[in-house]
Formats: sequence, structure tokens, C-alpha cells
Amino acid sequence: MHKVLDDDDWLSSELQILFDDTYKSNKREKINKSLYDFENRLSRKRANNYISPKIALNSSQESNTWVAFENISKGELILAEKPLCWITTKIGNHFKDYSLVLWKKLIKKCKNDNKLLRNLKLFFPRTQADIKKIRQESENYKIPIKKISRFYEANPDLANKIRFNEALRIYLVVKYNQMSVSTMPELWKNPFYWTEIFSINSLYFKSSFLDHSCSPNVARFYIGTVAVFRALRPIKRKETLSICYIESEYIQDPLWVRSSELNFFCRCELCQKEGRFSPDESTSRIFEINKISRKLNKRCSLISKKYIYMLQGLSLEERISVIEDILVESFLPNEQVNLSKAQKLVGLDASKLIGFLVYDYISYKNLDKAQYWLDIMYRMIHIKDEHNIPVLIIIGLISKDPEIQEKYFRKAARISETVFGSSIKFFMKRYWLDIKLFGKMLYENKRERTSFLRHISSLIRSIFSRK
Repeated sequence: MHKVLDDDDWLSSELQILFDDTYKSNKREKINKSLYDFENRLSRKRANNYISPKIALNSSQESNTWVAFENISKGELILAEKPLCWITTKIGNHFKDYSLVLWKKLIKKCKNDNKLLRNLKLFFPRTQADIKKIRQESENYKIPIKKISRFYEANPDLANKIRFNEALRIYLVVKYNQMSVSTMPELWKNPFYWTEIFSINSLYFKSSFLDHSCSPNVARFYIGTVAVFRALRPIKRKETLSICYIESEYIQDPLWVRSSELNFFCRCELCQKEGRFSPDESTSRIFEINKISRKLNKRCSLISKKYIYMLQGLSLEERISVIEDILVESFLPNEQVNLSKAQKLVGLDASKLIGFLVYDYISYKNLDKAQYWLDIMYRMIHIKDEHNIPVLIIIGLISKDPEIQEKYFRKAARISETVFGSSIKFFMKRYWLDIKLFGKMLYENKRERTSFLRHISSLIRSIFSRK
């Protein structure tokens, strides 16, 4: 897998194939076929999962975690892994229990795979004590026992292979270890785009032992169904390897919001500092800490499918006015608004609304306002991973100053090198279509637009050639 992921031609080619196979698709079957074809091509490459020789699994009664036993350089490949199983999910469908769907697929595989069944015993939760901890710390703890029981009744051969209580534990393994994967990430994370229709939920083996931190040292990205992990910064010997389990926009939110999204109580340094607790804080104090955080830092969520449809139905001027009013009243610090009483937006919702606003302001040719909100969004993203790249690119695109353009594209290229490797073709395949889209918005004259895009292409190639 290491050789494959270091091959810029392979990465860029696969991204193009995935794009072509799924472009504007609203059919789950088409997405599935595209991903199965990807896995078949990967098998023909004989690309096995990759684990860095510089890491080791540290096992204790409480958990299994990856630890560095040698210093690891920034951008170094740590893990690359194909999933144990995966399913396609429809984004925004909150009524379907996709954990149950993925569990059914996994449990059927376990029936004929003793090694897989043994490996699942290493996953959290492993014991009744772990399950008790989930009950205490998770707001979303729930097992659909009746549905699982009916599934067992319909598949009597399962009972001979896997005990019912073990099946319930495996459901929790899926629920608390699955990853949501964006199979076709685009430049601008905007709900107006076709790529927001589907994602996949998948369960990985080795990757599940990466710890969580709100200030992680490992970055991840996905191509097809493969999860790839590189060092986000230099990692010292004996340091625990960690990723951020939640959207990076939530990191700026208060402790109780992060706990709610994580479904467990995080004890990383950032959370300890905010909540003023020690790493070995007793579980009995968690409710109290979250209650205080909730009381001091109210937050609300707005972005439902209905709300997005409402925004889409407004004229450009109306949408700008509505969103800007919401953000000024409910998100930005404002001396005229009593923020102790006003419910502020959660970070992810604020980010999406700012996304609408930036897009509309660029359409409206008000680049100063677009720049203002882009700067706010950039400050919101605390983890310097791939989420920064689109913002940096757009700031560079709308700037008329060549030095500022180069500054922000250089920052984007530096992060890309860390997260994706030194892959200019992959960078261009991943972002060029949307760079062209914004070029069209910025320049109506075809000759001016062609000249501008030629300049941006030369700038990107120049930056990568100097690495």
C-alpha cells in the first residue's frame, strides 16, 4: 500500500475514475458499483494494508492504542487500511440506524471468519465495565435489542456461532468505532453540491486503535474505501497517536458540545484545560462538568434539510441578508447582544452558513465581504489538516495581490504535502474543477478567465516544483 499511496499517477487516476463513475449520481447502486470496482483494481495491485514499523500497539486493561516507539517525521505515512466492511449512507437521513445496517453486514462476515470474530474482541467496548462507561458518558447510548433479536430469529445459524450477548457487544463496537467517509470530497463543503448526497460508513481494524484528541497529531484522508493516516506534526517517541473523531469545526465549541458529538467524555489536554479536571477524573463528575459547560455556553443547531431548502428558495440578496443577520446575532461576538442569554450556533452550522455566504458574496462580486467571512472561517478551523486547504485556496483565488495569492496557495500546498504526500497531480485532480468554477464566477470574460486559470495553474506547479 505504501508504494501505491506514494504513486501520484495512481492517486490522481483513481480520483478521476471515482469522480467520473459517480458524477451527479443520486443512485446508491451506482456509488456501490464504483467502490467495488475501486477495491477490485486495488486487489489487482496486490496492495496490502500498511503499518509503519515505527509504531506499536500498546495494550492495557482499559484500551488498545497505537504508540510511537521511534520519532516520526511530519507527513510520514503511519497507516493505510482497507475496511472490514462498509455500507453507503444517505446524508441527512437521521431516522435510519446505519449502525444496525453495518452491524448486519459485519455479523454475517463473522459467521464464516473466525479470525475476524477473534479480532473484534480487541475493539472497545471489550467488557461490561466498558459498556457501563458508555452508558454513563454517552447521550446516544441505545441498543435496538428487538431488531437484533428478530434478525437472530431469521438467521438461526448465527446463534450456533455467536452468542447473543456478544452480538450486542459487536453492535456497540460498530456504533462507537465506525468512520463516516466522504468518498468524493470537493473543494467547497457546500450542501448545494451533488457530493453531499452519499457517504459511506465503514469499520476499520488497525485504524480503530488510534486514540482521540481535540488537538491530534495524525491527519487522515480517504480515497475510495481506503483510510490513509499521516503524521500531522513531528511525533516524539512514546507519544500516543491520535486523530480527531469529530468534524474539526466542533473543536471551537464548548466541552459539552464536543462530548455530545463524540459520544464519550474526552480527557485530552484541551478538554482538561477547559473543564478544569484531571486526566483520571471520576466518571461520576462527568455529568456535573458537562452541565456547567452547557449552562455557561449555550449552543443551538439550525441546519436541517428543511432549512437548507428554505435558503435555496431565497434570492441572492435575501439569502445574504438572512444568513448575515443570523451569524451576527448568534455567532460573532457583539456588545449589543447579551450572549449569556442568546443561544450561539454550533461550529459546524456556523461553518456551513459561512460557506453559503462566501459563495453568494463571490457570485455578487463583493470580494471584500467574501474575504471577511473566509478569514473568520479560517480562524475557526483549529486543526491544520485538509479542512484548511479549500479556505486557503479561495482566499488565494479572490486576492488581486500576487504575493498574497502565492502566500495562501503555498500554505495550501504545505498542508497538502503533509496530509496527501508530495502529489501535485492528486492536488490538481482534487481541487482543479472547483478552482475552475470559482474562476468562472470571478471572470465572466472568457479570455480573462483563461488567462487567470493559466496563471493559477503555473503558480501551483511552481510551488510544488520548489519543494
